[in-house]
Order: sequence, then C-alpha cells, then structure tokens
Amino acid sequence: MRARFEGEEGHRLLLEILKRHELVEHHNELALALAAKGEIVALTEGSVLIAQGDGTNHVFLVIAGECEILINERSVAKRGPGTSVGEMSFLCPESPRSATVKAIKPTVCLKLAEMDLRSLADEYPKLGMSLARTMAKRLREREKFHSTPNPLPVLFIGSSVEGLPVATKIVTGLKHDKILPRLWSKPGLFSPGGVTIDELLREVRDADFAVFVFGPDDLIASRGEKYQVPRDNVIFELGLFMGLLSHDRTYIVMATKSPIKIPTDLLR
Repeated sequence: MRARFEGEEGHRLLLEILKRHELVEHHNELALALAAKGEIVALTEGSVLIAQGDGTNHVFLVIAGECEILINERSVAKRGPGTSVGEMSFLCPESPRSATVKAIKPTVCLKLAEMDLRSLADEYPKLGMSLARTMAKRLREREKFHSTPNPLPVLFIGSSVEGLPVATKIVTGLKHDKILPRLWSKPGLFSPGGVTIDELLREVRDADFAVFVFGPDDLIASRGEKYQVPRDNVIFELGLFMGLLSHDRTYIVMATKSPIKIPTDLLR
C-alpha cells in the first residue's frame, strides 16, 4: 500500500487525504507542511504500531486501513482514515504509552515526531486547536465508554445461595491463575431493603469477565408444564452483564445434563 503514496501522483493523493483529516480540516498549507515533515509508514495486518508502556512519542495520522486500540490486551476502540493515534504524547511526551495500537488490516500512516508536530502547532494555531479538540474527545470517550481494564483481570462470579458450592469451587480452581475472582451471591436484588442496582453496576464497571452459575433454583409453570429454572436475580444479572460487559466476556456454568430451562433470548 505504501507505493500508492510515493512519487508525484502518490504525493498528490496523500495531500488530498490529509486535507480531509480531522487535524487539518482543508487547510492546504498545513497539509503540505505535514506531508513534508512526516514519514509514510506501511503496516501489514497484525503489525504493532505503538506498544503499551513504551517510551516513544511519535504521532500517527491514519491515511488508509484500520487500527485497533488495546489496553492490557483488551480492544477498546478502532481508528480509520482521517483519525490519529498516539496524539496523547503531544500532551504528555514524557509519559509511557497508555495503549497498544495494532493494524487489523493493511494500513498506511503518516508518522510525525512529537517535536515536529509541536513546531507545526506553533506555526499553525489551527492545528493546535484541532489537536486539543481531538484529545478532549478521546478523553471523553475513554471516560464514557472504556474503563481501563484491571492489571489483574477481575472475574465476577454470580450465583444464587444454592449455587454457592459450585461458585466456590470455581474460585478455588482459579487460585493459581492470574485472575482475581469476585464472588457475588447477595440475595434480595428486587426487595425494598435488598441490593441496589447502583451497587451491581459498580461491579460491572470493575469486572473484565463474568460467569454465572445456573442451577435448578426455582420451579415455574409454562404452557401447562413445570420447569426448573435459575433464580430470577441471577438471570437478571446475566442480562445486565451481557449488555454492559459484552456477550463474549460473559459465561454460564451449569451441569451438562441439567434439566434447567435456559432463557434462550439472552443467549442469542
């Protein structure tokens, strides 16, 4: 892909793309200055552009392709053409990288030294304003959508009181693994004096993964037949975690031959 942006025609294409970039906003002279200062970098799928914790401070403008942002190996965002990555080093050049940036398809970026970008921001105040807006947006996104994953992953374990023996065995089985199990079995979620939703939401925000123990806790009648089902608060917690933590980070544990009626709507 790098060849597309080399030579006279490639330079023209690069300038056209830069003019539409969120940091340039159709400023012709700024696009020319960035192209002159920057270095074209091509990445294959899976290549790491920035590694979390390292001391580099380059800023990259994404020209083509797509990158994934990962914090402690957890994907938190994606960046495509017209966006930038590594711009937080402009704010704190002495700080280590707070995230890893990896190409998820063949990608081309314009690499700029933090010092060169700072010099251009002094020369073109528009760039400084665009950088400030972009960094404020990134900080709001992180605050609103992406709590930083824990250094040691936290596993929320939800269970009824009856399912505690199984939940406790899960905790015991993980004692030698690099994961922090957090057992939750508080009854009365829906009772006036019971656990508040706010308390449960705090657990969601603190967790990286969740597992729920489904047991034959209650008996219900449905369409003339009786079924054993998990406790209603455990089902509620499962739905809450699937919605907020994501489906692929939420699991169910139950006996292989259990006659339990599963809430299939939650598992689709």
